[in-house]
Amino acid sequence: MYKINIQLTKEAILKKLSEYQIFSYYLGRDFKSGIVMNSPFRQDDKPSFSLFVDRKGIIRYKDFGTGESGDCFNFIQRKFHINFYDSLIQINKDFNLELMYSQHGYETKEYTGYQTDIKQLNFTPKKAINVKVQKFTFVDEHYWDQYGIDKNLLKVYNVFSCKCVFVGDKTVATYVNNNPIYGYLFYKDNEYTWKIYRPLSLTGYKWMSNTNRTVFQGWDQLPKKGNMLIITKALKDVMVLRTIGYISVALQNEIANIKDTVTHELYERFNNIYILNDFDYTGVRGANKLRKRYGFKPIFIQNFKTRSNGFKDISDYRKSHTKEQTKCLIDKLINAWK
Repeated sequence: MYKINIQLTKEAILKKLSEYQIFSYYLGRDFKSGIVMNSPFRQDDKPSFSLFVDRKGIIRYKDFGTGESGDCFNFIQRKFHINFYDSLIQINKDFNLELMYSQHGYETKEYTGYQTDIKQLNFTPKKAINVKVQKFTFVDEHYWDQYGIDKNLLKVYNVFSCKCVFVGDKTVATYVNNNPIYGYLFYKDNEYTWKIYRPLSLTGYKWMSNTNRTVFQGWDQLPKKGNMLIITKALKDVMVLRTIGYISVALQNEIANIKDTVTHELYERFNNIYILNDFDYTGVRGANKLRKRYGFKPIFIQNFKTRSNGFKDISDYRKSHTKEQTKCLIDKLINAWK
């Protein structure tokens, strides 16, 4: 069977990706139509940016600060200061679409993956993320207990309750009982970085981060050797899996790449490696990419019959099931490969 080489065009991209996937990837967050948010183009003290669906069903952005509006391709041109064709090349490379094009005369700017609002605002190094931590509150204990995670495990994975979050000398988020803040602390290459999580936030960003996509969540907590490793996509999932006896790490997102040297080390330390992503386009695509390249074994808690049951990931499943039921599910998925 011959492989058909498809040329790089706007239409070819939209056959492989939705406008929503493109916007959410480069925004670094999910979004809802009509919700006003901070601008990804500049440091924005007051929300001045929104996305909406026009009469033709096309998702468009609106920058109230400048009056500009456009589709996802216009958005990438503005974000990276590139022309239309370079925006197609940017998407093609970042999503590994393998569409054909001529590289002559074109250069793309490296994009570091699924970023958050802190990185989008292009803060200078002096304006790093810092937090003021506090003891875990009764709200924190209740929230994490839903997933079978206790304070001791949170400490193992360097998860903190944050009284407030700073960017430089500016307070950007403050803890309240109906909107708690958690900080994930990572250490790599002699540098500490934070990933800030506000799980109950309805109006603001749930995530802020100055952690790059090469950081494995849960890497420092891995044993030297083991029979099995599960690679997933969130630190919460890593901790849930740990409570039921499975060793796990998480990528920063479901389509992040892994260096060959890192994969080689993982195979030296673990006999079997599985990949647990969400059962959606992005998750399945990311899992299959790693399966083809490295031989990781994909497992999904859903399938085509159960994908509408509301359990997006193993954390959601654990919230509605017992520890024993959750372990039984993962055992079943692992045993299906034996």
